[in-house]
Amino acid sequence: MRRRAARLLEEAFLPAVRALLVTALVVHADETFTRTAGATRYLHVAATEHLSLRHTGDCSAAVIDAGQVLPYLSGVLVRDGYAGYTHLDNVLHAWCGAHLLRDLRGIHEADPEGQLWARAMADTLLGAHRLAAIARQRAVTR
Repeated sequence: MRRRAARLLEEAFLPAVRALLVTALVVHADETFTRTAGATRYLHVAATEHLSLRHTGDCSAAVIDAGQVLPYLSGVLVRDGYAGYTHLDNVLHAWCGAHLLRDLRGIHEADPEGQLWARAMADTLLGAHRLAAIARQRAVTR
């Protein structure tokens, strides 16, 4: 029974998830360290609001591509500053807002008096996010 379930997962479910992710207009990618089989590895994630696909490996472009999603995208890839994604020239790269806010906070906290611009930029981004959320709630489009 377990073998059949594993085969269905590999032959039907995972390819269907990959196909849906590849056709998404916006896909988020992230990576983090994890322990797998007694070793420290990268956990790579490709996700939309409703789907996610994960795989482990090292930090190379080949392993990023092994997830069989990111190299086939044609929309927007929302990501952090990890250089491992730079080889993906088939997408429009967008910086993740949460990562950007974290970077801005770090810049500001390192020199609060000298880096006021970082706080102002973070406040501007948070304000824009709130206004966009209100517009979406009201179903307003421009």
